[in-house]
Amino acid sequence: MKKIITILISYFGFVCNAQTDEVDSKKFRLELSAVTAFVEYDFGGLNEMLKSKGLPQAKDGLQSTYGFKITDNTYDILSKKNFFWEVLVGVNTSKNNANGHSLEQLVTFGEMSLGYRFFQKDRHNIYARLGHGGMMYNVDIHNNSDSGSFSGALDEYGGSVKIRSRNNQYISLGAGYDWAIDKEEDVLLGFNLGYRVGLGKESWEIKGRSYNESPESSARGFFIGLLVSFR
Repeated sequence: MKKIITILISYFGFVCNAQTDEVDSKKFRLELSAVTAFVEYDFGGLNEMLKSKGLPQAKDGLQSTYGFKITDNTYDILSKKNFFWEVLVGVNTSKNNANGHSLEQLVTFGEMSLGYRFFQKDRHNIYARLGHGGMMYNVDIHNNSDSGSFSGALDEYGGSVKIRSRNNQYISLGAGYDWAIDKEEDVLLGFNLGYRVGLGKESWEIKGRSYNESPESSARGFFIGLLVSFR
């Protein structure tokens, strides 16, 4: 009898521990998301200056952008299971050619945000979030004209310029919707949209130096994206 009682107690303890582990695992669930989006970029007066010199222009406005997001679904934030943290990294690349010159642009940004799910039912989630981030603009222009000789090509070596706007800060206001396609809610499809409020403007730099007439950029703009998430 003692052996049976001991076995039952051991089994009961095992089940309780398993259930506790399961509950704990649900309290902390990282969510990884692939993001494809249209994000608005503001190059300020740079394009006007490039156009006046017959150079190719950067592609601003809503542009195709790809990103990666990590969401921390820890249910203990502020003792509310509706809250979550997010870290988002995004990148945009594009090229343009005009008058024997080529332009390559690279825009990178990263942000951290706090979100709140105000609707959760039947695998459907609607949320709002508030974030802070920074954006960097990079524009490289190259002279592609054909000099006609090797010596002439050497004379034109260095006929390129690198233009930077490094520290464009912003506040991100957004909302989104997720739908879990399976009962375990391990795979989700969703979309989000919102607006970035630029925190001031940054001067464009050449060789790390800005000038009095340097145009200014901003991180402000709209965004809308589609997400595939895995927990």
